[in-house]
Amino acid sequence: MENDVRKKSTHESSPMVLAGIPEDVTHVPRLTIKKLADRLAKIEKEHGYETALLGVEHLDYVEICRLTEQKHADNDPLLMPSRFMLLYGATDEGLEGKGNLDTFPYELNKDAMEDLSVERLARYLGTLGWYDGPWHKSEDQGSDDEEIGEMDPLELVGDLFGALCAYIQHAPEPHTQELQDETHTVVKGQCLSEIAAIHGIRDWRLLWELNKDTLGDNWDLIRVGDVLKLPDTTKNPLVEWFRENQWDEYLTDKGYQYPGKYLSLTLLDANDAVLEFKEPVRCQVYRYAPTPLLLHEIELASGDDLDVLVPDIEHLAVWVDGVAIGFHGRRWPSYEEFLKEPEGGSEMSGLASRQLREPPLREIEVDKGWDDPQSAGIPGLHDLKDRVDAAKAAISRVAGKISNFKLP
Repeated sequence: MENDVRKKSTHESSPMVLAGIPEDVTHVPRLTIKKLADRLAKIEKEHGYETALLGVEHLDYVEICRLTEQKHADNDPLLMPSRFMLLYGATDEGLEGKGNLDTFPYELNKDAMEDLSVERLARYLGTLGWYDGPWHKSEDQGSDDEEIGEMDPLELVGDLFGALCAYIQHAPEPHTQELQDETHTVVKGQCLSEIAAIHGIRDWRLLWELNKDTLGDNWDLIRVGDVLKLPDTTKNPLVEWFRENQWDEYLTDKGYQYPGKYLSLTLLDANDAVLEFKEPVRCQVYRYAPTPLLLHEIELASGDDLDVLVPDIEHLAVWVDGVAIGFHGRRWPSYEEFLKEPEGGSEMSGLASRQLREPPLREIEVDKGWDDPQSAGIPGLHDLKDRVDAAKAAISRVAGKISNFKLP
């Protein structure tokens, strides 16, 4: 009888011989966090940042984090640059010490600069309802009992790690459909977020990265007739690298996503030129449901200065002093005026008495994809308690899968 014994080995040593039968061993190199971080940096350099992120979204985040259990210098979670992902056990102080605490790689308003940090991760997950631990000051969490000072340095463990896993579990996949065409021709009124939604692409920035030669640096301004390349949903250099090394157990349909999304808007005048202000104007970005929360209060030097990170939510309002903006189907008032509105009110207080300019607005929306949350598999935010309960249930499921991580 012919014996065919096949095994995988991640060791460098020679295969053993058992009972006189040589084993047919396929050598599989060890995956380490350092190797993965180096490969991501290489892909970023050769193919672009968004292509590297798309590869990350095809990795099983929990399995990648399990590498940190191997107490080896090359599996230190602090070796992973935060612009790619934050791993179990990471701290902002540790990442900064290793030179891996990254700022958001695209232009942000000077009043809204952010690191891709554990602290910001906690705030976004708290805002979304996945995390009910201490994530910011009391005004964000609505505590009237006492003022909570700056929180202690956070480590990505315990409830915070479980909340991130729960968010990933409920986040949309990078692509929701196979692309039928290789290109898209821009028609009047379209923006990158709309084109991405048409083709089932979650992140409009991937379209911009693939078409920099056509679009230039300003992704808000796209021209009718532009022919845009669409991504090949069947190939990704990181996924191909994993398959070449037979690390298929680390691949999945939906992996790590940072819950802070990029909101970029450009205000245009009647001639389709970027709106200019004689002096900086005040701008507010806030969440209007389920409970109001001011996210950003910034100054705009010009109409192309509205670039901020926001939580991955749909219930966003944008207000610019002296400019009438239709955003998500409504002209929103300032945050202060919104708080004075009766519940369910639909009109801006004092709109009739103000002289407002109404320039055209070309809009690049948050990386949320579709207006209908159910179509993208994103739970709504109508009931914050339901989100917290769902997060806790997901944490329990994650804890069963990765018991060694000591989740509560």
